[in-house]
Amino acid sequence: MGGEAREVDEGSEGKESQDREGGQGTTLEALGCDVSGPMWGSDLLSSDPSVIGNVHNGFASAGADIIETATYQMTLPALMADHTRQQSEGIMRSAVQIASEADGTSSRQVALSLGPFGATLRPGQEYAGIYPPPYGPALPSSTERTNAFPTTADGQGAQQNAVEALAQLHLERLLVFAEDEDTWRKVDWVAFETVPVLHEVRGIRLAMGKLHEELSRRYEQSGSGGREWWDKRFWITCPFPDGSHPQLLPAGGHATVDDLLSALLSPNPGTRNPDGIGINCTHPSHLVHLLPAFTDGLSRLNATVHPEPDRGEERKPWFVLYPDGGATYDVVSRTWTTRSFGPEGWAREVASAAKELVRVDGGVWGGVIVGGCCKAGFEEIGALRTELDRA
Repeated sequence: MGGEAREVDEGSEGKESQDREGGQGTTLEALGCDVSGPMWGSDLLSSDPSVIGNVHNGFASAGADIIETATYQMTLPALMADHTRQQSEGIMRSAVQIASEADGTSSRQVALSLGPFGATLRPGQEYAGIYPPPYGPALPSSTERTNAFPTTADGQGAQQNAVEALAQLHLERLLVFAEDEDTWRKVDWVAFETVPVLHEVRGIRLAMGKLHEELSRRYEQSGSGGREWWDKRFWITCPFPDGSHPQLLPAGGHATVDDLLSALLSPNPGTRNPDGIGINCTHPSHLVHLLPAFTDGLSRLNATVHPEPDRGEERKPWFVLYPDGGATYDVVSRTWTTRSFGPEGWAREVASAAKELVRVDGGVWGGVIVGGCCKAGFEEIGALRTELDRA
């Protein structure tokens, strides 16, 4: 879930990586904060914002180049249970301001953290994607717990309805930030994280397409021919519990990385292609087989798919990688297993995976953003920075 990062950009001597922060919610928990509420400690934005600022500063001091906002599970409906709409919007926007004020942020970037619909459910569904209608096929009365829509005409119609419902949900949250120019100017990336089902991937792309249409009307065009300031870069990352994507298939089994890449990058009218794609909240031991699958799959997809016509020259997506700290989370008890790595061991594992991805990327990636997710704290990010800086 939410964290901070470091970029591996493409330079004259190859690609370098960029360091993203670690897991905010679990870091707050380690600092003694109560994260048992529905927003995993994000409510501190209103009750004690200095704590959130201190966490950002801790990750910045550890070497993070990208600071993520404390908004992963934050939604207007959740906040409006205790606040007016105006107050709720102000709290959400304050997260961007606080992230932008982290130590040394003038040389860092701010990523707006947005979790999936599953992050708002109890128990959480970031790892399984069992969504009720209209967001998914899981009827509360059914004993079958699935996130796969039937292949019938009715099933496919329900799936398209779910895409549109999720697009509207994500668009409404995006507009809270984008409608305030001062807030939106402070955002460098929009980070859609821990997305467990392919129809939500498509819904997010549709939401970003709708947002682009809205902001092109709202804000003046520069006429420079380049990317407008309000047209924010965004990434979509997914979890791989037990090494597999959570999306189930009607015929059985899990969606492949190729299935995911198609949902992420295949042309679809009215949608936007993400600038970054990848993996978050996944045990580092799974990276050895997942990363080659992404690179090989993107090579195959590039052979059959043309770039977006409205973006001009072809873009290469960034690979975004922020695995968890090596523990396993129980969504029902909200507890963690014992970690299998110390900070240095974790950093070596993650940095090695990122460097290997760059070494054999086949020219398909624009760069790599690497960091940590849940149970990756200040020590892990500091150690990761050290490993990435090694020649």
